[in-house]
Amino acid sequence: MARWRRPLIKVPLGTQKPRLEAPKFQLTCSICNADVDATVVGKCLTGGSELVGPGAVPGATRADGAPIFLDVYSYLVRCTRCHSGLLVLAAYGDDQANRVGYTVEPMLFPLPTTAFATSQLARDAIPDPVLENMRQAELALAAGAPYGAALLLRRALQYICRDKGATKHGLADQIAELAATNVITPHLAGLASRTKIVGDLVAHPDPKNPFAIDDEDVVRARRYTEQFIRAVYIEPAELIDFEASLQSRGVNRKR
Repeated sequence: MARWRRPLIKVPLGTQKPRLEAPKFQLTCSICNADVDATVVGKCLTGGSELVGPGAVPGATRADGAPIFLDVYSYLVRCTRCHSGLLVLAAYGDDQANRVGYTVEPMLFPLPTTAFATSQLARDAIPDPVLENMRQAELALAAGAPYGAALLLRRALQYICRDKGATKHGLADQIAELAATNVITPHLAGLASRTKIVGDLVAHPDPKNPFAIDDEDVVRARRYTEQFIRAVYIEPAELIDFEASLQSRGVNRKR
């Protein structure tokens, strides 16, 4: 099961407890990216434990001294726009002694694997190997394997450099080469270099500090890589699409 990897949220007792009888579930579809009231077609409740759900609430116990676990609410839903089947996992637990409840941000499957995967223009503009590396990196993060994600992000970055004409051998030199030839800006080169550093420290750890890179470093590297991809592939494609739209309407682009 995928790790929840979401912080606990303290709420007034019972206020955000999921309802199994709810016929709809508000979400952003991970397939078509639409905000919809998805139709619930199946649901179940599973008691929380060490193996199921986000885990025990730190520092909170029931009257008998047992830890408080969040129950898991599972919903099979159908998007009302694209009719795709989706799985939503929500969680909630009561701390009756302190009159508070705990919840987490729900998880949605299939995962929205990148910030741009649901755009047809983005899918057409980005090379398939780059999209696949980003998709697998997102899945690795969700499964609790950030080191695997870091390597995939570095792999995506190296492919982009070669795709954009870099001829140097090492990734650092390739990034510098693209910056020197104005294929990327110094800012983008800085983002790429940080992603490279994260990937390098995972691939070649320092024996004296083998855990120098943590989950948040990898999440940040993913964000940098997405910005890099958007600038290199998506924004130029969007500009071409916009100019073609203006031309088709007879708008003078030199105004």
